[in-house]
Amino acid sequence: MLFTLIDVITTDCAETEAEAYRAVHASFRVGCSAMTPNNEKWSRTKSIPFPKIWRKCRGLKRMDNGVVPNFTIQDVPEDMHEEIIAFMTTHFCRDETTCKSLVFHEDPVSVLELQHLWRDVLKQNMALVAFVENEGDEHRARIAGCNITCVTTKDEKMTHEQVNPDTRNCRK
Repeated sequence: MLFTLIDVITTDCAETEAEAYRAVHASFRVGCSAMTPNNEKWSRTKSIPFPKIWRKCRGLKRMDNGVVPNFTIQDVPEDMHEEIIAFMTTHFCRDETTCKSLVFHEDPVSVLELQHLWRDVLKQNMALVAFVENEGDEHRARIAGCNITCVTTKDEKMTHEQVNPDTRNCRK
């Protein structure tokens, strides 16, 4: 079962909707203060440690095994980018409403383009991941959900070539 990060926070962690909002958008609000009025690209402020754990919480619902899970919500570490892309490719491309209706996961060119976009977006260090803790493997917690977000400005335009120049001639 795929959880979105907002579902994890609002359903299993936050006592109020306002608390959930603050948890999800904490890094964004701080990062926005670093934006400059000229046309420089946005970058995360150096005053926020990376990767930062934003919240630890206990779930409200029992899992199939009867255990109430604990979650950690944090920035996606750089060494997990490919794992996050694999997770999103498996779950988002298959389960997200628009992708599902378009049978997106069966179009290899579209999947490659989206993976390329995710790789680029992950470089901003704005993505969040929720881990289920204490499931036996102490080395790597299981991903419960993630949210790949980025900062763009109204002046930024994205072209097909920016998404993935290697696939621009694949469609006929």
